[in-house]
Amino acid sequence: MTQPEIQIIPLDDADARAVSETVQSLGGVVPDDALDLLARYRAEIIRWSRRLNLVSRRDEERIVPAHVVDSFRPLSHLPAAEGAWIADLGSGAGFPGIPLKIIRRDLRMTLIESSEKRRVFLAHLCRELGLRRTEAVPTRAEDLAHDTAYAGKLDAVLARASGRLEALMRWSGPLLREEGAIIAYKPSESEEEIREASETARELGFSAPEILPEPGFPWKRGVLVRVRRSTSSPMIANR
Repeated sequence: MTQPEIQIIPLDDADARAVSETVQSLGGVVPDDALDLLARYRAEIIRWSRRLNLVSRRDEERIVPAHVVDSFRPLSHLPAAEGAWIADLGSGAGFPGIPLKIIRRDLRMTLIESSEKRRVFLAHLCRELGLRRTEAVPTRAEDLAHDTAYAGKLDAVLARASGRLEALMRWSGPLLREEGAIIAYKPSESEEEIREASETARELGFSAPEILPEPGFPWKRGVLVRVRRSTSSPMIANR
């Protein structure tokens, strides 16, 4: 797919400060090259978005505060162990997986994206940004869960814009190891969905859904909800 020449503009002071302050407030460390990589990432999104509709025209002017900084919200809730295996479900433009990987290079990151065109974009990003142990797979979680290379192996699945909690548990649960977790971005008005998911959580061997604390997060939109797999018994992915 031929793309126009890329123009990389460094993050302005406000965006750079937002990234640094947010990551530090969540207990993370900003690598020396992170701001440069995020500037390249933003440029690649804008370059490819004309064909793939990765973000809206309005959001092209505010990719960092609207999407990059928002991607950092799960940072303090990810497994602390070096090399933890994380999946970004319905990755799209790479949020939240790519920004989190830029900050935590130790993570193993799988970007799950059913659109082949967007998967090509994500694979291109991984190469251009030099992100090792990061892959883009063209499938759905419920299909990937039947692959023995993935089933029961992941430490966490992130879902920023992918389905109701009940469906996420059925699709993604089989990918998780025991004590692995699904962390989902949800609107503030999700009480009914969370309540309905509690019954399914018990049936599928998950802990009850919990709203995660996000103290002092200035760009917070909605809530983060976590369910943790509490059994090692095999699960069958279904829709």
